[in-house]
Order: sequence, then structure tokens, then C-alpha cells
Amino acid sequence: MRLGLIASNPTKNITLSSFTTSQPDSQPGRLKPHDLPALLAAINKQPKQRRVFFMTQLLHATREGETSLAEWKHFSPTQLEWYLPPENTKNGTEHRLPITQHAMDLINSLPKRGTYIFSVKGIKPITTRTIERWYQSLSDDVGIKFTSHDIRKLARDSWQDMGIDWVIGEMLLNHERDGLDKRYMHTHSREQMRKALGEWGKNIILRK
Repeated sequence: MRLGLIASNPTKNITLSSFTTSQPDSQPGRLKPHDLPALLAAINKQPKQRRVFFMTQLLHATREGETSLAEWKHFSPTQLEWYLPPENTKNGTEHRLPITQHAMDLINSLPKRGTYIFSVKGIKPITTRTIERWYQSLSDDVGIKFTSHDIRKLARDSWQDMGIDWVIGEMLLNHERDGLDKRYMHTHSREQMRKALGEWGKNIILRK
């Protein structure tokens, strides 16, 4: 504008709401990035199905319900993607998450006993009450009182420390976005999302 090349500042009206309709968490997470080694040590001591459940949430920052409702058919071992159907997501839209080979191998390490990955007999997914008990036990082992949502916040805080782009983080969390060309974001962000989760996965593996 000082050079007289444009009449007005095209970015002056851009705010946080231009990129997302979600609101920042009012409370900080109970788990901090420096708690990650203790968390991983506790997770590694859990029974197999719990361990895979916790790691799946931590690696992808998925919600409790999104993770517990995961079915074998939602995963593509060839494309390395996790398709979360609209009925399983908070905002009611399909969420395509790129996954690493390590994460896919982790999922495949569980026995296939039916439709659902996290289930007693495969017929029904594990219940919310079961997950709450799992997290109570894990919290006791870590020595910090936290819930599954704190795992999601921990991943977000860690991504920020790692320098992962804020918008890419919002897309990974499947937060609603407003004021963005979603087709552009879809076309140009897939590899950035895959790279971000790949770096996050390596960070976790190195700390185990």
C-alpha cells in the first residue's frame, strides 16, 4: 500500500474465525509435552488391546468415540489411510487421516474377531465406561489425572512445538473450517498432513 500498488490491505479483515469455526480450548491440557516419556512408559505396560487403543489415539489425536468405533474396513493398508465416516465424527463429515506404516502394523497386530477393532468379541465396540476405566488406570500409572481429551491436547501442543503448520493441525483434528477454499486445502494439504503425522510418529517412537 505504501508503494501505491494496491488500494487497501486485503488481509486486514482476516481473523482466527476465517480459518476455523472451532473455539480454542478454554482449559490447558493436563498432560504437557515433557510428560510424553512417562505417558509412553505407562502405555507400554498396558494389556495389548489397551496399548493399541492408547497409541492409536496418541498417534492421530482422534477423539475417544472416533477411535472406539473404528472398523477394520475403515483402514486402507495399501493407501495408508483411515477413513472416519460422518456418523463417527463430531462435525458429521468424513475425515480422511493419513497413517504411517507403523500405525497400520500396530492396528494389524490385534486379532480380527469381527467388525470392530476395539471390541471384546468384535460384535460391539468397547463402551465409554470401559474406556473411562482404562484411562483411570493409565492416569494412576502416570501419576497425573487426565482424560482421553488430554491426549488430543497433548498431541496438538506437541505439534506446535515441532513447528507443524497451524492449519494442518486443525485439519488433522478435523475442526470445522470457514472462509477457506476447502477444495484447495484438500488438494494441497494431503502430503503435508502425512508428513506431519510421520514426524509425530517418529518423535513418539524415539521416546519409547
